[in-house]
Amino acid sequence: MSIITGIKFMSLEFDFGNSGNIDAQVFVEIDSDGERQTIEHKLQLHEVSFLDFLTKEQVNNELQIDGNFSSLSQTLRKFITYKVASDLGFEVAGINFTPAEPLRNRIESLQTSQAEQDTIIMKLLLGGA
Repeated sequence: MSIITGIKFMSLEFDFGNSGNIDAQVFVEIDSDGERQTIEHKLQLHEVSFLDFLTKEQVNNELQIDGNFSSLSQTLRKFITYKVASDLGFEVAGINFTPAEPLRNRIESLQTSQAEQDTIIMKLLLGGA
């Protein structure tokens, strides 16, 4: 089983132009049954919804900012850690977070299922299948 043991931030880029992109690049330290490795992971944070990897209740509980850069940085670090863990499907050492299937994947699956049902219904209406 693979567990994330550390994340080192290499860059956090903010595009102040019209696109508003927020990109992060991190090195992820992983322990796979005693074998340690480090991989690079890139994130496009402007495309991320917290609800892709946390419940609404978890988001409300975790969004604790005390009006200073330190608490803001810690909250950002925590959310990026959750996102990396969700992307890779790994647990994080020392944090009670187990990644779930992203909501976006579940919606895409439902859309595909609905499209398949629509096709079957159309075939039945046209006298096929």
